Amino acid sequence: MHIFLRNILIYICFFTTLKANVSVHPFYVGVSEIEYDQSDSTVKVSIRLFTDDLQKYFIEEGHFFNPDTTKFTANYIHRYFKENFQMILGNKKNKDEEYSIGFKLIGWERVEDATWFYLEKQSVSFNSKIEIIKIRNTLLYSGDYVQTNIIHYIENGIRVSHQMQEPESIWNVNQ
Repeated sequence: MHIFLRNILIYICFFTTLKANVSVHPFYVGVSEIEYDQSDSTVKVSIRLFTDDLQKYFIEEGHFFNPDTTKFTANYIHRYFKENFQMILGNKKNKDEEYSIGFKLIGWERVEDATWFYLEKQSVSFNSKIEIIKIRNTLLYSGDYVQTNIIHYIENGIRVSHQMQEPESIWNVNQ
């Protein structure tokens, strides 16, 4: 009986320690890089998010997300990014004519504890009428923690960056 209780105590300590060390990280940070390539009029986006935070979000929405398999429907991911990540273009003379460009989900890959997502929009020309570029980013803002999203925007080899923390959701790139 004594050995049985000792073994149960060892198992409880082991699994409690294991559970405490899995999927707990002190920072809730996403990183987005947006690059406008004038040579082919393409906007390319790469977004890094912690995999366990994404899994928690999708479970709360009633869906299962495993970046290592293709069983999870890309439609859920595409819809999530469509709702929570946009690039808004406009001009200073007529601010009512701003429009959001939609990105196509190219794919994703898991790298260690994060998942990288790749999005793209082709045939985007930033002509002289485009004076306002805004990035709307509310990725993982619905958690029980404060999410920080770092955004890098690159155009003509010039990189500007911004740190956005919930509840801030829109960054005016060319202020």
